[in-house]
Amino acid sequence: MNFTMKICNSRYWVFYTLAITFLLSMITSFPDHEIYNNKASFSHQVVYQKASHPFTQVNYSSETHESKLTFRLTIPLLIRFLRLNILSIFIMEYLTGIFLFYLTLKLSYDIFQNSLYSFLITITTGQVFS
Repeated sequence: MNFTMKICNSRYWVFYTLAITFLLSMITSFPDHEIYNNKASFSHQVVYQKASHPFTQVNYSSETHESKLTFRLTIPLLIRFLRLNILSIFIMEYLTGIFLFYLTLKLSYDIFQNSLYSFLITITTGQVFS
């Protein structure tokens, strides 16, 4: 708890909180490091297929993750109109994750006016997010 209080009383507690939350969420999410080689997994291939034909029905087994991708349009449309590759999608995902953590930190601090509570809520959100 001493470490937590030291962070919360620091001048740069917002930056430290965001950095710790991001690093913990990256560690606990067990990311697939093959994505950094610019290779698309089967799920990513399904998203790219959906991006090229956004309004066509794609049939997969109902137990698979890919069957749930049929009804998602936001990411495939962003991929299509911004012409994103796999690496830029992950960069965008990480940036939106950090933005989510920042909004959580800001909102919780505005509600509680306590940096310790904000720190704990943001760390918890990062773990749920991952």
